[in-house]
Amino acid sequence: MKKFGVMLAMVLMILIVPCLAQARLILPIPLPPPIPFLAPPSMVVLPDTDVYVAPDCDQDIYFYGGWWWRPWGGRWYRSLNYDSGWEFYYGVPGWYGGVYPHWRDNYRNHMWGGQRWDYRRVPYGDVRTNWKSWQSSGYWRNQQNRGTTGSYRQGVEARRDFRGFGQETRGQQAPVATRPGPDLSKNKSAFAGVERGSTVRMQSNRGLQSRQSMSSKGTGGVSKGNVGRHR
Repeated sequence: MKKFGVMLAMVLMILIVPCLAQARLILPIPLPPPIPFLAPPSMVVLPDTDVYVAPDCDQDIYFYGGWWWRPWGGRWYRSLNYDSGWEFYYGVPGWYGGVYPHWRDNYRNHMWGGQRWDYRRVPYGDVRTNWKSWQSSGYWRNQQNRGTTGSYRQGVEARRDFRGFGQETRGQQAPVATRPGPDLSKNKSAFAGVERGSTVRMQSNRGLQSRQSMSSKGTGGVSKGNVGRHR
């Protein structure tokens, strides 16, 4: 009886342990808590992008491509609504690569890329109605609409990798100007004399070789005649 009990326990362990491991693997991914809003948030567009941010919210929340986005717990989530309906998003959204990590400092200082940034607040209703036409026309990428004065080095404050949050940013290296080589096709006349000179020398050498050959043949004929007379 005791042996039967031991065997039964072993069988149960063999059957239950894999089930527990599988159940652990399919645990649902936790969803972020809702962000309390007293009213729909007003948005600000980051210069040279189509990314909207909610600067009055203490948590990072973005709007891009018709979705609301937020990082939480090392993961990304998105929703069609700013205050509910969050779902897990695999990986990091590609547009986040162009978001400057310290945009809040720029927002507080009214500066962007070393220039004055007089940003314009965009009401939630306007964003929801016009984001698609603004994005297709490049409305916010136009310098007259982005709120910056003067020009600045585009891409200096862009994120270089997409793996997480708060990485060090590096400016893009300016392309090195290269001086084109001379177009030799335009200088054919400069090489024409050299080519003609080479041809003349080749013809002269051929004439010299012909004369030397003829001279050697003549000498051979005389020597043969002398041999005949001697005999």
